[in-house]
Order: sequence, then C-alpha cells, then structure tokens
Amino acid sequence: MLIYHYDPETGLYRGAGMAEADPMELELARNAVHDPLAAAAHAAYATAYTGAMADFASAPRVTLDQLAQAEQDLDAAIGQAMQIRDAALANATAAAARVQPEHWLIPANATREPPPAFGFDEEAVFQDGTWTVRPASTDDDDPDIEPDEALLAHAVRTDRTRRIARVRWLVDRHRDELALGITTTLTAEDYRGVLQHVQDLRDVPDQAGFPHTINWPQLDESLTTTG
Repeated sequence: MLIYHYDPETGLYRGAGMAEADPMELELARNAVHDPLAAAAHAAYATAYTGAMADFASAPRVTLDQLAQAEQDLDAAIGQAMQIRDAALANATAAAARVQPEHWLIPANATREPPPAFGFDEEAVFQDGTWTVRPASTDDDDPDIEPDEALLAHAVRTDRTRRIARVRWLVDRHRDELALGITTTLTAEDYRGVLQHVQDLRDVPDQAGFPHTINWPQLDESLTTTG
C-alpha cells in the first residue's frame, strides 16, 4: 500500500513509499485459510491410507504372484493418496498466499492520503490531517544569507526541481500500474531505488556544502529507458 511521507516539523511532502503489512495480523489471516485446508488434506490421506491397508489385508495372498500383486496395489494406492495430499497441501499454501493484508504499519510522519497535484514551483504541506499546496519557499529573503548566496541557493533548488521532474514519470507509471493491477515495469526494488533517488534530490539543501558544493545523487540510467 502506498503511503506519503512528510517532514515532522514543516509538514513538507517528502515522497511516497510502500507501507509494510502487519506481520502478526497477516500470519494469523493466512493460517486461518491454510490450516483447515491442510488438515483436510492430511485427513483425506489418512482415510485413503487406512483403506489401502484394509484392501491389502483382505487381498488373496495364497501364491507369490498374488502377494506381489497385493503389494503393488498397496504401493500404487498409497502413492496416489500421497500425490492427492501433496497437491491439496500446495493448494492450501497458494490459497494462503493470496490472502491480502487488512492492517498496515504506518510509520510516524506518513499518511495514506495522497497529496494533491502540485507544480514544480509549488510544494505540498500536510498539517492537521490535510494536504495544502502553496508556492515553494526559497531562501532569497533570509537575512542570514548573502544575496549572491541566496541566488545560488535558488538556482540549485531550481536545478534540483528539474532533476526530480526528469524521473517523476517513473514514479507515476509505477503507481498507475499498481492501481490497474497489472505487472509493473519496474521491480519493487528498482521502484524503491527511484523513490530514494527523488528523496536524495529533495535533501540536497541539507548537504554540508550547499549551495556552493553539491554532490548530485545519481540514478541508474537503465531505469529511465524502461518501457
């Protein structure tokens, strides 16, 4: 499930991520599906095994050929019962795997409510349980920053926004594919890598050398050529 992170102090949107399912709840839900099916599979096997043994005990075994035939029939019956049991157990495991979680672990400073669309010169803020969009803030009017440095900081932020825009479509496509229930172009690991790259770009102003020395985050170029 998609969740949306925001800064704990400012409420600024910090990017999307995937919530983790509550492991205890998910295990209990899957066991509730798996265990009755598995128990039925074992019970059916036990019944078939008992019947095979009863047939073996009542089969004529006067001659060696009759004994050999009875043993073959027993092995065949038990083997077939085992195959049926194993298939039923596999179906039980598959059915349990299809159970979807109902409870999710939502970390602090995150919400299930998606932010509204906002432009490159705007920013989304989460406050009092609601997203709002406002013009993006800059450091141009900060009295502690020299004018030239403020201009440089603004230019770096503009470049940062441009770099985010260049990969934003990867995030949008992955979300659309998840919403449609189709196979995603990116793997879950690659998608997390893209989200981390976007977050690293957002964190550029937090670098020690900002705005004079910037260590720009890099994304594997192969991801931008998919699809």
